[in-house]
Amino acid sequence: MVGVLYTRQRVYNESLILDPEEFTKMLKEAELSLKGFFNQLVVRTNPQIKNNMTNKKNKRRLVSFCYFLAGLNNKFINKIKAKVGFLLDASRTSSSTIETLTGIVGLKFKVL
Repeated sequence: MVGVLYTRQRVYNESLILDPEEFTKMLKEAELSLKGFFNQLVVRTNPQIKNNMTNKKNKRRLVSFCYFLAGLNNKFINKIKAKVGFLLDASRTSSSTIETLTGIVGLKFKVL
């Protein structure tokens, strides 16, 4: 997965795919061995006992998790980190709070 996301971001300069269905399709098309990977993650969230809205939110969270997970293995997979940083900054989150979050999760968010 790291290789696929790295290639999309750094080689082809493509934007993030945050839609779970498109993300699943992209993984499957880019690397056949990743077919079913995302669905395995979804199954681990116990979707059968949750309502539809919760399942949709969980899928979106899992997409972000995949980007963060890949980013731990490759520092150049960082577009999701930048988006989170911009979101925090745009919501007027203080710089000290962003720095604290950065230290807690070990990520580097971009602050304007």
